[in-house]
Amino acid sequence: MSNEPAIEEAKPPDAIAFLVRDARRNVMGYSWRLWWGRTSFYMKPRYAPLAGLKVSMHGPDPRHGLPGFKVDFDRAALPGARLAGGVAVAHSDTLPARFPGRPLANGRALHVARIRHPWVMFHRGVPSAPTPTVPKGNAVAPVVRPPEQTYAVDVDIYVCEREPFWPNETKARIADAAFGPLRNAAGQYLTAVAHHRSVLRSPSPEGLIRGHPEGAGDLVRGLGLRVDQGVLWVCEQLLSKAQLITAAKKLDST
Repeated sequence: MSNEPAIEEAKPPDAIAFLVRDARRNVMGYSWRLWWGRTSFYMKPRYAPLAGLKVSMHGPDPRHGLPGFKVDFDRAALPGARLAGGVAVAHSDTLPARFPGRPLANGRALHVARIRHPWVMFHRGVPSAPTPTVPKGNAVAPVVRPPEQTYAVDVDIYVCEREPFWPNETKARIADAAFGPLRNAAGQYLTAVAHHRSVLRSPSPEGLIRGHPEGAGDLVRGLGLRVDQGVLWVCEQLLSKAQLITAAKKLDST
């Protein structure tokens, strides 16, 4: 019998729960959860009114047909999201919306999604997302510092086929900006990197930012979604509560 001390390997995480937070102003963005299930990965906001939104990243599995990515309503979670005060302004017949992701030049991964947190969402007076609960299970929960003026925090999400990959990995790890990996049963990996980008040099896609709140009492923190060059963009933005309610009522009547 060896006298060497036993070394227990760290269990890999089964989920990543991240958010962007300005501790000085006490303003934070929505918390997101990334997790794996069999041959797929999934992404959802952790805020109950937004629980109807779900992004699925399916790998090779005969149950799902061809592998691919889609954004859809989580039908099982929609009633609870509505009861919690959530409003979705989208026709249910337009979803699920499928998108291909963007292959990286090195062929090692697909860029699947970008969650953008613009600097304007961390100003004083902007409604903060609520403090999330402690994530369940064996999850890692990174907190990202807020963006500077005219910048955004972009959390870019990748699906890798053979091994985990992070762009500029050394720099990302020094900055504690490399998240993951998660690994599914098909041997795929999900990774994520938080970048601080100038919105002047890297603007959001046209048509992503919508809504013009009419005053402080009309402000609501919301999300805008758009697929651009194969990548799903999800952008935190200030929306008009009155416009959202009006648009939702129109959808219910059609």
